[in-house]
Amino acid sequence: MIKEKFCKLHADFEPYRNQREWCLRKKQSIISVQMPTSLDIKAFLLAIAEVMHKGPYYVHSSRAFLRVEIYRLLRGSEVKMIIIDELHNILAGSSRQQLEFLNLLRHMGNELQVLLICFGTKDAYFAIKCDPQLENRFESLILPLWEEGGDLGSLLESFVALLPLEKYSKLADPKIIKFLLRKSEGSIEEIAAILKMAATCAI
Repeated sequence: MIKEKFCKLHADFEPYRNQREWCLRKKQSIISVQMPTSLDIKAFLLAIAEVMHKGPYYVHSSRAFLRVEIYRLLRGSEVKMIIIDELHNILAGSSRQQLEFLNLLRHMGNELQVLLICFGTKDAYFAIKCDPQLENRFESLILPLWEEGGDLGSLLESFVALLPLEKYSKLADPKIIKFLLRKSEGSIEEIAAILKMAATCAI
């Protein structure tokens, strides 16, 4: 959610003229890719090509050729930031594969002069720590879990406004808050899932 909001807030547009009129198109100053579930550098590079609307051209390319082409595309583009989601997936690979991928990230940052932003679970943090040089380049920001307090009450009230129920739901009730925190362990994703199931049962 944070990533999507960031991309929308910082979307940049430029004018262009089609056959009839002037229009706006989105500039690719920020691209967002997701780490493959298995640690495969070619799949990762293809994901970048896909975001840049060049995926079909490189499906059958070798990994070495694809890497050269992706670097060429990025150098010739306006990309200033690459966001990598689900970074913890690199732990699915062997130690050799993990080292190879971390080397790729470091090389991309150096060669292309782009800012790399990574999202993932706490395992992603441990993955980055495997490479001391990369660890120094990344500032880790850990999202806190929700706790009892005014902010959580406000969050739950915002859910009330979205629930398609005829009667008002007293989600800010202290007993309900304690129950939600116990079941969700403070995770916003789990809180949302519980409330969705509860609303479905109520309907």
